[in-house]
Amino acid sequence: MADHQPNSPPPPAYTIPVEEDLLSFFRRLSTEEERHHELFGASNSMLRSLSPLCHSYNNGIMTSNRMNGLGSPFGASSSRNYPSLFKHSTSTIPNMGQGPVEENPYVNSHHHQHFQNLDVSEPFFSLRMQGWTDDMIWKFVMDDPSLLDEVNADDITMMGRHKIGSKYLLEILSNEGETPRLSRLIGGSVDSFTAVVSIIANEVNSRPGSCAMRNLIKLLKGSPMLIDYVLQVLKPNLLSVMLDHNGSQVVPFIFQYCKYGQNMHIYEMAVEYCLELATTEQGVFSLKAVIESIEDPHKTHLLSIILGQAVFLSTHRYGNFVVQHVLECHPYTANLICYELIRGNLFNLSKDRYGSRVVEKCVSSNAMDVVVSHLISKRKQLVELAQDKFGNYVVQKALKETKGKALRELVDILGKCLHELDNHPNRRNVYNLIMKKILVNQTRN
Repeated sequence: MADHQPNSPPPPAYTIPVEEDLLSFFRRLSTEEERHHELFGASNSMLRSLSPLCHSYNNGIMTSNRMNGLGSPFGASSSRNYPSLFKHSTSTIPNMGQGPVEENPYVNSHHHQHFQNLDVSEPFFSLRMQGWTDDMIWKFVMDDPSLLDEVNADDITMMGRHKIGSKYLLEILSNEGETPRLSRLIGGSVDSFTAVVSIIANEVNSRPGSCAMRNLIKLLKGSPMLIDYVLQVLKPNLLSVMLDHNGSQVVPFIFQYCKYGQNMHIYEMAVEYCLELATTEQGVFSLKAVIESIEDPHKTHLLSIILGQAVFLSTHRYGNFVVQHVLECHPYTANLICYELIRGNLFNLSKDRYGSRVVEKCVSSNAMDVVVSHLISKRKQLVELAQDKFGNYVVQKALKETKGKALRELVDILGKCLHELDNHPNRRNVYNLIMKKILVNQTRN
């Protein structure tokens, strides 16, 4: 690089590397992409240019219609999943606030000759052809968010189509501290807004993509039309979002910041795929958020499905959490579920690893009297339950929650079997509770 003259502006705070350093840096990053290229004959990376670069020089002015090697990490067809409110421009891209293109040192200086001889397979060759300076590319390399203040909608779109570019954007947009920059970016133009939304939606199931989507929704909470567009973009992949570890984190955020009428797609999806959501770990997280906010008519449909599958879901490693959540949030349906579980053999459920948790929740619900009465009516099975590995937790819950006549009956039935409950790991807690209740009664008398 040329030395700065006395009247030259001061150098940037960081040192811009020479071209060889930059290329070497990205060659190391491109190892995985090259391996992918060898295996599949294609590449999604900015680090490799497989398509012809469409550019020309006209009177020293560079014209380029696109970056070459464009490809979405989600495949060429992924863009069809989203509403197309904008078309990617194929016209000449200006120098992004860096002055007229004619002043580009790679076009009108001694760098031009070296630039012409550069192999098009080198990293970021196409960015240079778009008019990007070393300073801009170095900001890109160093994840410097100030680069976003210099680029336009076309640049954002092109970066988002590449693995490295998408990573750069999402790492910045997922940072809550960059909310002002995100606000300026999406407020610049319709193209900028739709480009940013599409990029974030493409990666919503990644950690930074999920964080970026939450930041975006929070930022747009006072703009119903913009929120509607974001949710419309998410709609084609909504089920995968609800089932994903990162994507599912967005669902409760939508309920928090969006109006009820904007969430219809999520409620419809929850009703249609209720069992699939209820039997997967992340699906349960999404479904619980739905259960907390849903209203009729979708609420009636959803809860009727859960009620009809209550016995099955109660013994499922994930489904039991859904039934428990309904018992907590919807008292009327909780009563119906308790009756359904009694009919489906409450004692067998109480001895199940997951079912016992649901029955404990039933004991704590509005239907406690019905459940405890059923336990008392089967004396022999109640004693067996107190001795069971999982069932003893149900009995403990009943002893803690029940009062009055029902409690006295429980203590009377189980008190006759104290010798069987003492000195046993599965029964000792039940024994201690019974002794405590007996002592309390004796003190009162």
